[in-house]
Amino acid sequence: MRKFDCQTCTDPKREAWGCEELTPTPVHVVNGHRVRRCPVKILTPFTRRCMSLYAHYKNGFLPNAGGIADQPAWYVTAMEILESDVVTIQHEQLERERRKTEDRPKPGRYTGPRR
Repeated sequence: MRKFDCQTCTDPKREAWGCEELTPTPVHVVNGHRVRRCPVKILTPFTRRCMSLYAHYKNGFLPNAGGIADQPAWYVTAMEILESDVVTIQHEQLERERRKTEDRPKPGRYTGPRR
């Protein structure tokens, strides 16, 4: 998952990402939703904390001793939601790459104008 740090963000980047106001075009598209603001500006502290815990979850570290059944319900639900979103984003990226590959001309085939 990408990390965002407002301290290292430059003024042009802040403007392009919509840190102070909405951008004219989306800076992100997630699950079909067009986002025109910096993710840091629209995520709650709780959501950011869950996103931080997600990396530990993916590496097999849980906040409480025991297995997944020993974790708080909010934690299990948050990890399920984040995992679903990550899978969706990865699928969207793979689809875009597949389409780019399909749109390329085949090697050895002339694609210029016909006379």
